[in-house]
Formats: sequence, C-alpha cells, structure tokens
Amino acid sequence: KAVVTAPSSSVEKILEGIAKSAKNRPSVLLLGRNHYHSPALLMDWKKQFTELDIQFMTCHGSKGKEADFVIILCVDEGQLPAKKKQLHLDGALSQSDDLFPYAEERRLFYVAMTRARHKVWITHSGDGSGFVQELNSGDWPVIRKK
Repeated sequence: KAVVTAPSSSVEKILEGIAKSAKNRPSVLLLGRNHYHSPALLMDWKKQFTELDIQFMTCHGSKGKEADFVIILCVDEGQLPAKKKQLHLDGALSQSDDLFPYAEERRLFYVAMTRARHKVWITHSGDGSGFVQELNSGDWPVIRKK
C-alpha cells in the first residue's frame, strides 16, 4: 500500500518516520493546492531533518516532477477541491464538458498523487474532502491513519 490518508497534524511525525529510515537523502515533496498551503514550519523542518531533501510546491507546479515521498497538504473541503474557482484565461479556453464533479480539481489531485516514487500521504482535517472520503470508503489499497 503506497497511499496513506492521515491527519494534517501528523506531517512532522511523517517526516520523522521518513528520516529514521532515510538512505541517500531521499526527496520529500510537500504539495499544496495553493501557495498559501506552504507550511509555516517548512524552514524549521528543513533544518531539523537535514537527512531529507524537503521542498514545497503547488500541485499544479509539480507537473512533470518526481520525489521519493510526497505529502499532499490540506485535502479538505473547500481547499482541494477548491470550492471557489478563480477565472483564468487558460481555464476559460480549456473548459471541459466533463460531467464528473470537480473534474479539473480531480485531475490536479491525481497529478499530485502520482509524483511519489515510493509513497504518498494525503493529509486532511476531520473527514477530509470528498476526495479523501472517496479513497477511504472505496475498495482502494489505502492505509487510513487517525
């Protein structure tokens, strides 16, 4: 099982676990839906976990990137998927006829999940967004941490 759903409060514990088994300075990518999801403790974690190569970027910015481990931050209702869609020119030009709810946000979430070479953690508050609930309630090989 390479996908874990976990509380947002466990990010530091996740980093500790990766650091304990670290070999050859593994890369850890912290991904947020937007730049404001960048953790306030990012610089502290970089200093604390020197055996890890920790970076933050947006899910969109991670397209084409890879890391040994990925932690997707704040997969909560209204955050990922974003409830309020900002209108951008590229969005207007590439609007889709998808009938699936939040289809573009779902694709972005998929991009974030597939950046990990080994394991991905999806962090959330409470029950998380519909994406987390779907992963946890389906017949998916997902580890659920409380």
